[in-house]
Amino acid sequence: MPDSDLPDTDEVESDSAEAVVAITINGAAFEISAEQISGAQLRQIPFPAIGNDHDLWLEQPGEPDRYVRDDELLLPTDGMRVFTAPRSIMAGHVPGRDAAS
Repeated sequence: MPDSDLPDTDEVESDSAEAVVAITINGAAFEISAEQISGAQLRQIPFPAIGNDHDLWLEQPGEPDRYVRDDELLLPTDGMRVFTAPRSIMAGHVPGRDAAS
């Protein structure tokens, strides 16, 4: 088969490739390619993984930071910033974490 009948490799890759976005977790930079990512998946990105003894928080400029549940799906955006805090110091009610929420 002549080369002219083969699909352009660049076109095939760009059609199926997801956009790569840069995110930060606890100040460390990572690049991911996912349309959605769960809190549980975010925990697995750094090495070592983030344990369940820490809560995940999404930094939202101009708004209060938001608690991220493990089963919650986020839409990753370039520059997204996530940080952790020890669960034990988060005294009181945290919306979304407590069973009563």
